[in-house]
Amino acid sequence: MSCGFLKERPLEFKLTTSTAPTPLSTKNFIVPGSCPNAASIPFKIFEPLTVTSQFIPASNTTVTYEVNAVENGTVNSSNTFIAYITGQNVPVVVGIDSVENTASGKTSFSAALPFSNGFSTGLTIAAVVNSKRPFADANAVAAATLFGPGLLEIY
Repeated sequence: MSCGFLKERPLEFKLTTSTAPTPLSTKNFIVPGSCPNAASIPFKIFEPLTVTSQFIPASNTTVTYEVNAVENGTVNSSNTFIAYITGQNVPVVVGIDSVENTASGKTSFSAALPFSNGFSTGLTIAAVVNSKRPFADANAVAAATLFGPGLLEIY
């Protein structure tokens, strides 16, 4: 698909049509105090997931993340995972590695991005989930999400 003089598709072309998690599903999107009706938004607001990797290539790679830990051990390599949603593909779930808790209450960690497992360039959504089970779709990922969404732009 060509878009006029552009040689590549716009990233928004790959957004999914599921109900959640969306970029609006994070506390990072709504400025505190700016939306008096925030409690009436009809979808779950997740704790933020920050993607700290600066450049994510279109290849098998590792991506780093950060969350504000509610308590020590909220994110760990034994019972939390990253689920990736890309286009209309079945979500891909991978383990979490290199978990580090800081004195400031943040937890950083990394996870593999198995690009060769059906990913493409453009937008991919990441979520920290509480299960490694196969998820049928983005709605199933949302039901198990602890932190998210993390927005990855794969080049």
